[in-house]
Order: sequence, then C-alpha cells, then structure tokens
Amino acid sequence: MSSRAAIAFLSLPIAFLPLVGHSQWQPDGVLVCGASHNQSNVVAISGGAGGAIIAWTDARNGSGGDIYAQRMDAGGHALWAPDGVAVCTAPADQSYATLLSDGAGGAIIAWTDYRNGATSSFDIYAQRVDGSGAPQWTPNGVAVCTATGGQYYPKMTSNGSGGAIVVWDDYRNGSLNSDVYAARLTFAGVVPDGPGGIAISSGPTNESVPSLTPYGSGGAIIAWIDSRNGSLDIFATRFSASGVVLDPRGLAVCQYASDQYYPACVGDGAGGAIIAWSDARIEAIYAQRINSAGAVQWTPNGVAVGSPSGSSVFDMPRTLPDGAGGALIAWSRFDGPSDLNLYAQRISASGARQWLPDEVPVCTDPNDQRLSTMTSDNAGGVLVVWEDNRSGVGYDVYAQRVEASGTVPWTSNGVVVCQADFDQHGPAAVSDGTGGAIVAWQDFRGYFESDIYAQRVGSDGQTPTGVGDAPSAPFTFLPARPNPFAQTTDLNVRLNEPSDVSFDVFDVAGRRVRGVALTNVEAGWRRIAFDGRDDSGHPLPSGVYFCRIEASGAKVMQKIELLK
Repeated sequence: MSSRAAIAFLSLPIAFLPLVGHSQWQPDGVLVCGASHNQSNVVAISGGAGGAIIAWTDARNGSGGDIYAQRMDAGGHALWAPDGVAVCTAPADQSYATLLSDGAGGAIIAWTDYRNGATSSFDIYAQRVDGSGAPQWTPNGVAVCTATGGQYYPKMTSNGSGGAIVVWDDYRNGSLNSDVYAARLTFAGVVPDGPGGIAISSGPTNESVPSLTPYGSGGAIIAWIDSRNGSLDIFATRFSASGVVLDPRGLAVCQYASDQYYPACVGDGAGGAIIAWSDARIEAIYAQRINSAGAVQWTPNGVAVGSPSGSSVFDMPRTLPDGAGGALIAWSRFDGPSDLNLYAQRISASGARQWLPDEVPVCTDPNDQRLSTMTSDNAGGVLVVWEDNRSGVGYDVYAQRVEASGTVPWTSNGVVVCQADFDQHGPAAVSDGTGGAIVAWQDFRGYFESDIYAQRVGSDGQTPTGVGDAPSAPFTFLPARPNPFAQTTDLNVRLNEPSDVSFDVFDVAGRRVRGVALTNVEAGWRRIAFDGRDDSGHPLPSGVYFCRIEASGAKVMQKIELLK
C-alpha cells in the first residue's frame, strides 16, 4: 500500500484494523510494500522477537531501482514507514541487496550501485539502519568499492562487532576477467580498506561467485569458483580481521577434472568451514571441510552429499550449520527434462551422510520447484522454502520442514505459503525463533506490477490468519495506480467468494460523487477504472477523494488524489 493511502486508511473511522496484539497475517500473506512500479529481489534477516527485517529493489521513483526496507513484527505488522524506509535513492540503479544484522536491532544493507555511471560502472555501496529504520551512515550509503570496471553481487558476513566483511565479483581487470575482492566495514560505516578493497583472488583467469562465513575474531573464510586449471574448481582462503589474506594462493577445496560450480560456505562451529557446491562429475552436490588452520579435512576433492542421479543439479546449494559441527544442505535437481525437484541432506563433522540411505526428497511434485532459501527450525532441522510451478499456470510459494532426524513432518511435497493469482517469485525466509518462519517474496497478484508480500508459517506447517482466530477479509483491495492521477486510475479487487459488490467515491465532505453496484460478481480479480468523473459524467475538480468497496458484508476504503 502506498504511503499516502496507508495514512488515509488509518485515519478513517471504518478502518478494519487488528486490535493491538492481534495478528495481521492473512491467507496468501500481508502486503509489505505496494508502492507504484515494481518491487523485486527480496532479502530478509531476523528482526528479533520473532519478526523480520526485509529489504528489496524498488522502482517507485521511476529509476531502474532504489533500495527500501521494512521491519515486520511476529504478528505481521509493519513497524517502519508504510511501504518501507528509503535506504538508498541515489540517481541511476541500485539492485541486488544483501542483508546482515548489525547486532543492535538494526541491519547493514549492501548493494550493487550504478550512480557513478560510466566512470566506474557498477560499484558496491552499503548503509546501516537502526531498529527504528533510521539510516545511520552517509545519506544513500557509504562507498565500499568504487574501482574502475564493475563490481557486482555483494555478499556479507558479520565481523563479530556490529560490522561486516563484504565480498563481490570484480571486473576492474577487464570485462572478461572476473576477480574476487573483499572489504571490511565497521559498525560506524568506515571502510578501512579504501575505495578499491582487497584482492582475494585476482589471477589471469576468472574467479567468481564468492561465498563466505565468519572466521576467527572478525575475519572470514571465503570460497569461490576458480578457472586457473582450465576447468572450474573450488578454492578458498582465510581472511583475517586485520584485512590479511592468509592463504594468498588459495586453498584447493576441489580440483577434480570436471567442473564445479556455486560454492556455499557455512561455519563448522570450530573455527573452520564446510563448503558445498554443484559438481559435474556425477551431477551431484559435494562438500569439503576446512579447519581453522586451513587444512582440508575430508576426502580429497570432497565427499558426495547426494547420491548419483544421472540428472543435472540446478543452481547453488543452500547451507546451514546443524549445531553439531556438520551442515544441513538443500538443492534443486532435474529428475527429467522439465521436472525440477528439491532434496536435502545432513552431513556430519566427519563428512558422513546422516539421512540414509539417500537424501531426503523435500518436494517431487510435477513441474518445477525452484529452491530459494532455507532457515533453521531451531531444533537441528531446517525449513526449506521455494517457488513452485506444480499448478502449471504460474509460480506459488511452498515450504517444508525436515527434522534433525531427516523426518518430513508436514504434508507431503510441502505446505502452501501463498497461491495468490499470477506469479510469486524469489521467497526469502527467516526463523521466527519458535520452529517456524517468516517468508517474504515478490508478488504479481496485481498483474500489472509486482509488490512485496510476507507470511508466517508455524512450526506445525500452518499459516496463521490471526491470533484468537480473527476472521480473514473476504476480499483484497489493492492500492490505486497511479495515485495521484490526472485522468484515470485503476483499482484492483480480488473476491474470495461470489458476492454483490458496490464501489463508491466520496469527496472530503463525505458526499457521494460516483457509484456503481454489481450483483453476483464471480470470485477472482476485477479491475475498476475510475476516470475522475461524477455520476453525471462531469469532470471532478482536483482534490482528495475516498474510494469504498463493499462486498460480502465488509467495507474497505482508501484515499486517492486527483491532480489536473
């Protein structure tokens, strides 16, 4: 919902708002941001007390994208400004945000930034917001790296003192020669490594797609794809809190003759790391452990996490610590030419598979299931969340829990998080601290543009609609677009059941100036185009008006503004 509409809605006496302490969650999720144009590329971290901090790329200001964020409490209420707080609205494009807790109730957000244009192509910038959503550093963020060429796709891990280690793909040495660079970022927004960062691996061949996890006191273990041997291998290094690359030639994690892709790091609880990747030798997931001294611990070139399948692995595996020195790993795999399914496995500190005889099938429904994220169930297991095309007519959001024992306790092939009309993409999930999760995603239920929605999934796989069994709304009334408007604005309504529907427009004095009544309207989406005219067809003067929808015994109103 736009900020203008949200403020007006709150001021109306008929507003159907939840009582304090009651849940706001609704079937198919609550609207986090419905500002104009598209919102996309959602990321999320814990916001404390069972809530979440969510960030995204936002095109509301007419550019390719800015960075916005919102904090949601455990009941689904937005705690910051309606439609989120502006993290960065600098000129040109900002995108591909990554998010990290600052350890003080707020978040550090880093992103790819094009504000410097042809001078340096894309750069890396970052900002910290406190628990109230207020930016704490230089307006529009501090420059993490502004080297020539291009810097893309930052990733972060905590330095243990409220700051971060940031890594990225770097093209300063040529558009066809990617390297891996890193920089330290303090709680105060200081970048001690200057505008260029520190080279993690910058050989004459390509190094890319870094992943990292904390190391020692304020450092990181960083892994990446490396082509120094002709094929694609996995290398890693330890990076100290003082900015020293402790393994300058890199640690050979896997140099098997076939290609290895998409490393994903997670701490082993003893100062080292477990690194998982997609491996072409048998089209499976492999993993390796490196201890705090940089020594490889398992079989050379890694151990197989999944059984040989004869089908290709899709995208990067997701990893989490299992709390016992091992790792929880999930991945997508093609089990047919157009049948992408999800699997998971737990691997011990010694590199042994724990869920036998094979990996656990998370979802093997027809059509594609694309793994998006996973989060801890706070009991040694994992919640896996994905976008799902089982219906064959669009993507929805589903989730499944795999317990520490490998048992799948929820409905076979997962529970529905959102199956609203049209597509839902790119879900991000964070633990709610009680075995469930808050999930946020990019949502096209309005068809014309995408918004951000969120939902909470309980530890039992249920999606609550309200504390105390509060009834859900019988229809969804999306914000008017455009708003303000000069000639015509569109309002989209989705009925959950067939109903008579009335649409009325009132001026600020409460006079009804336009109305229409329809009988027995079928369930589903309907678009209402309002042309700024009264019932007699006369143009209305510029000003504020209120639109009211009534259906199935419920009424919802929002503010619109006509500007000629």
